[in-house]
Amino acid sequence: MIWVVLFVILGAMTLVAVLYGLIAAWRDRRALVVMHMIALVLVIVAWSMGHLDLIGRMALILAMLLEAIAWLGIRHDAPAQSVVPQRRATGAVPMFSAEPIYETDVPATAEPIYDDGHPEPTGMEGAEAVYDQESAADRGSVDAHDDSATGPFERLHARSPDVEAHSEPAPAPVPPPVKAPTAPSLRQHANTGVVICVRTIALLSRTYNVTLSVLLASMKRAGLRQARLVEPADESSPSYIDIEGLKVGLVVADEPVDSRRIEAALGQTDLDAESAGAIREHAAHIAVDVAYDRQTARADAVLMAMRAQAALMEFAPVIAVIWPEALNIIPAVDAPACIEAAAADSDAATTICVSERRFELDGKNAGLLLLDSIGLSAFGLPDAQVVVPENESSRGVDALRSLSRHFLLSGCDLPNGGRHEMEDGSQWRVTYTRSAFDPDREVVQIRPDAGGAGH
Repeated sequence: MIWVVLFVILGAMTLVAVLYGLIAAWRDRRALVVMHMIALVLVIVAWSMGHLDLIGRMALILAMLLEAIAWLGIRHDAPAQSVVPQRRATGAVPMFSAEPIYETDVPATAEPIYDDGHPEPTGMEGAEAVYDQESAADRGSVDAHDDSATGPFERLHARSPDVEAHSEPAPAPVPPPVKAPTAPSLRQHANTGVVICVRTIALLSRTYNVTLSVLLASMKRAGLRQARLVEPADESSPSYIDIEGLKVGLVVADEPVDSRRIEAALGQTDLDAESAGAIREHAAHIAVDVAYDRQTARADAVLMAMRAQAALMEFAPVIAVIWPEALNIIPAVDAPACIEAAAADSDAATTICVSERRFELDGKNAGLLLLDSIGLSAFGLPDAQVVVPENESSRGVDALRSLSRHFLLSGCDLPNGGRHEMEDGSQWRVTYTRSAFDPDREVVQIRPDAGGAGH
């Protein structure tokens, strides 16, 4: 009797596995469809012959073995985490660093950065407008002069007549992000001032085609049960996954990301040589767009972007995720730790989508340190820029991180020309201006206010 029960249970389990595997293989166009079909035929033979017949028992055993091999083949085809070795023993979330992480030989401006003669901002529309690096070449300069032939310091010279000209070469500008394809995407239908779209890019070890329906199934398996697929209303509208107001879209590209952008991101991110080599050799990429309205917390959009990337990693050969505006690379092995940290504390979202840089100034600015953030422009926000004496670098790093978190979580509400009080009670003078270092963008610069409390 026990052999009958065992035969029935094993047969039923094998049949379910065969049918599920056959459907999955057929949907994803895998080369394992034939193996699943053979296993299905063997299950039918086993059931028809029965458990008392040797042929029936052998057919069931062969079906189980074939199905196990087929599922191992599927799992071998999918994982991406093994492409890049784990670079942190603890799997910690990438954090800011007080040390230089974006090396450059570019000198500082000839005039102290503490110049309050910058033009007044045009209002919060400028601060909240989305900074699209893809259209940077089409934007006019602040003072209607040609920026294309000058570096950031020559631009500052043109804006202020008191600034002396500098003869040193300007830094090479950061290359533009990957161009948007002609097919409809969420990014093309967002960034209207009401809806913002944040793009992250999954770097793949080989070309891989994926549809939103496959991503939807993976996201639901990951716990996002409320996710649903929204089909386009017309040919000009994109399809997307809706998750409680957040929209997730995909753009698949069978080509690598521009090598200049990869090198710029590698220069910004601390990776070991083996991981960096795998990233340089990536073969294709998939852009994951997350669109949200201004009623949605930006930290939620960051978390959703990482969750969508993690769902993609379940079946696609993802090496790493890059945040283009921040030039931040997150290896696939570190993605779960980033998601866990951001889900537990919204402050951790800043470490995912915002990077910081450090520049030691010279000339008349010798002895000063300029710290700035990159990445907040993706959310329609100005970046932060902090200037402090070199011997107060730790204080400057703390101020930069605090301001970046404040902008991401609460928006930009600092008064131009006014003062901002930090968490430690120190007072900082606020100035809205353009960035001193490329990429050219709006920044909120703060400097210690000698007359403020807590200095």
